[in-house]
Amino acid sequence: MKNLKVVFIPLIILIILGTASASQATNASQTVNNGGKLVQSSNPTSNDLSVYYVDMKGNDNNTGKNLKQAFKTIQKAINVGSGNFCVVVAKGVYFENLVINKNVKLIGNSSKNTVINGNNKSSCVWIKNSGDVQIDGLTFTNGKSSLGGGIRNQGTLTLKYSCVTSNRANDGGGIYNEGTVNIRGSSISNNSCNYNGGGIQNLNTAYIMRTNILSNTAEMGGGINSKGELQLYQSRVSNNKAEIGGGINNDHCVISTVSSYINGNKAIEGGGIYNNNGIFDIFVTQINSNVASYGGGISNYGLINLHFSTVTKNYASIKGGGIYNYSSIFKDISTTITNNTIDNVNLNPVHNFPVNQ
Repeated sequence: MKNLKVVFIPLIILIILGTASASQATNASQTVNNGGKLVQSSNPTSNDLSVYYVDMKGNDNNTGKNLKQAFKTIQKAINVGSGNFCVVVAKGVYFENLVINKNVKLIGNSSKNTVINGNNKSSCVWIKNSGDVQIDGLTFTNGKSSLGGGIRNQGTLTLKYSCVTSNRANDGGGIYNEGTVNIRGSSISNNSCNYNGGGIQNLNTAYIMRTNILSNTAEMGGGINSKGELQLYQSRVSNNKAEIGGGINNDHCVISTVSSYINGNKAIEGGGIYNNNGIFDIFVTQINSNVASYGGGISNYGLINLHFSTVTKNYASIKGGGIYNYSSIFKDISTTITNNTIDNVNLNPVHNFPVNQ
């Protein structure tokens, strides 16, 4: 019960903060109407922040202070802004590689209509140490970098209702997080990297809510590779691929999942989850239809706590259709591990309960 409180208390706080942020986003979105055209509001944000406008038809010699004086590039608005300010970006595709070291809100028309294209030159956006950035309604695509093809975060990032898709990197194909990232209502998809974290590489703190992490590829952690605290709530990690940890690779850290789905992922070991000397708390989560040579659903070398969850219909070609366990697993009576299959039933002696049925 103690572990349950540890996980749910920060999640409850996060939900409260999310409600407040959503309210601010609603107020800020008053500056945008249908069709992607900007409509200026007398109160564009709840905090009366300075607001700058960006439009593909604008000019960087303008003031950016009203719609007729919109800037042409997002970076210009960021460079001009000071203190806490807001940048409202109209519909369009902006070929930019943003660098942010300020406190700013970036608000797009929607993730379908407002796109930042990195043009395979660098990360679409790099948030440096001093940056506290909120992003709402943008897509980041075609970024290419050694760290964080779509987004590199060294500061504090809140990413809402946005897409990070089709980016490439050595580590962190979609997102490379060295700071604190809070992702809500977003999609991280079709990103790739050479090494760690096809969708997300997390080195510090990540909170992910109601987000889809889909079809990413990596050597370790196809969907997510985490070396820092990670909480996953009401989210889906599906159809990702890696050599180790098709869905999620836990590398010596603490991860919790609540009311989530980890399914359809593939790996050589740990199709759904690979737990490497970490603690993995799993609540009300379905781990199903994952595929691996070892540990179709889970490959465990640390501590896993399963509560009110299911591990079903996973497949391993060699060992551990459901779970390939070399360490400690706690499973409550409400968790089911059934209908998993293997080609060769050959349990290591440390498999101390029936993990392959």
